[in-house]
Amino acid sequence: MMMYFMRLMLVVFILAGLCTAALADPETFEVNDEKSIYAFTQGMTPILTVPNGATLIIKTKDCFANQLQKPDDKIDTVDWNQINPATGPIFIETAEPGDVLEIKIESVEVGKQGVMMVDKTFGVLKDRFDGMYFRIMPIEDGKIIFDEKLSIPIRPMIGVIGVAPKSGSFSTGTPHSHGGNMDTNLIGAGVTLYLPVSEKGAMLAVGDIHAIQGEGEICGTGVETPAVVTLKVNVRKDMKLNNPVLDDGANIMVIASAQTLDEAAVIATSDMADILAAKIPLDMENINYLMSALGNLHISQVVDPLMTVRFSMGKDILSIYGFPGF
Repeated sequence: MMMYFMRLMLVVFILAGLCTAALADPETFEVNDEKSIYAFTQGMTPILTVPNGATLIIKTKDCFANQLQKPDDKIDTVDWNQINPATGPIFIETAEPGDVLEIKIESVEVGKQGVMMVDKTFGVLKDRFDGMYFRIMPIEDGKIIFDEKLSIPIRPMIGVIGVAPKSGSFSTGTPHSHGGNMDTNLIGAGVTLYLPVSEKGAMLAVGDIHAIQGEGEICGTGVETPAVVTLKVNVRKDMKLNNPVLDDGANIMVIASAQTLDEAAVIATSDMADILAAKIPLDMENINYLMSALGNLHISQVVDPLMTVRFSMGKDILSIYGFPGF
């Protein structure tokens, strides 16, 4: 009887395993953080190839490559060649130059602690410091323990997300038209990001997650943390973009980066005007009026080698003119 029971249980386990395998989503891929890039370039070697429409569960290191884990760690031992690792790149099948990669961000799960740093060499207030300092901040029950008086609800966001650029090489610490280190604090769960594709396969990479970051990122860091990001990719052959576009459900935003905020503002505003001219029945004069009356320019970050801004328009207003969305 015992032998019969053991054989029966073995059959049950085998059948359960087969059922589990059958129910597993064949287009969901887990990506560990063992391989990262530190620059977006043409000709990168992919760590993974996935089909169009795939869901990616991507593990990331923090911007210091997890080198600062305890308050007594020595900041002068940090390898600065390992800053801002981005997990990837990932080759997306069917993506070709001229396409747009649509990225639906489903969730951003942060680690159990975050780290922030100030330094005399970067940040808006850098002249007020004579050295380099960092703090470890626990993350408990969805809150960052800033000190004994203040706990901050997390608002996870992706600092670095990009694809191969049209040309050149861009550090993962730098934003540009390919995306990269845009440090835009709205790039989190529930939004859709659109990136222009410049190389076959797009070559997506993700990193530099923040448990929270204010607009501007004035000290050069948000609350930096390792994370697990879940997103779905879709190649769009019916779109053309010059710069990243973000849709948070209520607004569409053009994200632009340049040497100065003034230059970035002109790029973002001009791109938005072109998008609206192609999608709503208003001439450029009236588009200009509409954007000036109801559009908004926001600063995303002012501490990277290039400055990043975004121009935002409410989808409720645009829908009045038949804006079809993306």
